[in-house]
Amino acid sequence: ILFNHAAADDPLPKTMRLIEEQLLGYEFRKKSLLVEALTHPSCLAGPGVRGSLDRLELLGDALLDFLVSTKLYEVYKCNVDGQQQVVVPHLLHIMKSALVNQDIMAVLLLEKWTILQEELDIIVRPSPNSPPESETATATSEGNSDDSGVTLRARHVRVPITAFLRHNTLHLARLMNNTTRRYAAMRHEVQHALAHGDRYPWRLISQLRAPKAFSDVFEAILAAVWVDSGDMDICRRVLERVGLDRLMKRIVELGPMGVLHPREELNMLDSKLKTSGRRVWYEVFECELGEGSEGEESVVEEGKKDKDSKRSFGCRYLVDGTVIAEVRGTRSKDEARTWVAEEACRVLKREPHWLFMEEGA
Repeated sequence: ILFNHAAADDPLPKTMRLIEEQLLGYEFRKKSLLVEALTHPSCLAGPGVRGSLDRLELLGDALLDFLVSTKLYEVYKCNVDGQQQVVVPHLLHIMKSALVNQDIMAVLLLEKWTILQEELDIIVRPSPNSPPESETATATSEGNSDDSGVTLRARHVRVPITAFLRHNTLHLARLMNNTTRRYAAMRHEVQHALAHGDRYPWRLISQLRAPKAFSDVFEAILAAVWVDSGDMDICRRVLERVGLDRLMKRIVELGPMGVLHPREELNMLDSKLKTSGRRVWYEVFECELGEGSEGEESVVEEGKKDKDSKRSFGCRYLVDGTVIAEVRGTRSKDEARTWVAEEACRVLKREPHWLFMEEGA
């Protein structure tokens, strides 16, 4: 039904043609589905826009959940020796959370779904009368040059698929561009942690502060492929091309406790603390003097937006009014809570007496 309702005569914009060939490995019969998957709701009022990614994203979310759950079940039910093992639903849920979350979706898109494009740098050679500032212009004199002193230098850059998202909001563009730059700076650390770390890097990938647009695009494109092809195997191949299968095998190697989110692990310890009669709570605060600085602080209101904020946040975890762990200098409340949960779990495991109420207390 969805396929029949999709427009059949919409051409694929020139900027999107490489997406089929280089990224998806699938050619759409109805190009309008790919265009819709790469159209943000802010574009609804624009010319030539039939719809946004909203409905495809909703379908893609269900598809991704189904495909990941079934594949994870197949991979996990056989242990390292190839023998069958009992599959506990709760443990599968823990591992699925590490595979399907907003931050890891951004990592996969920025690592695998990028297109190599050529860009031109315009280099202006200083005039003989100008003071010598640097040797940049002469050191980069390759390319076409003329008597005007202007040199064109070609360079190749990798452009993420989110750069092809049609939208009409500068705020979203800034969020996506900043996330792309952060990932470029963190790329080697993130990939090393995913491939060789002894635990899943929840706190590290939370530092990307990726907007929801990354996961929305991922899910919408997956749904567009399914609507156009009607073939789950093709959808599975799309997930392979984005690196999800390889990541799944790594997560199964780590096991449920290796990928358990620090805040979930701390919640388990919280239950023990509360059972023994102790009171536990978080306090998130804003550091007024800058990242990691000491000084004035104010408690942050819950629900207040902090994505891509230039403010600095901290968080402390308390048991019966005693600070067990405290962190400062994060750029988001989510990272602050995750980091303090890591530290609190470490302390509570090292000092298990906190888990029990002393007699007479």
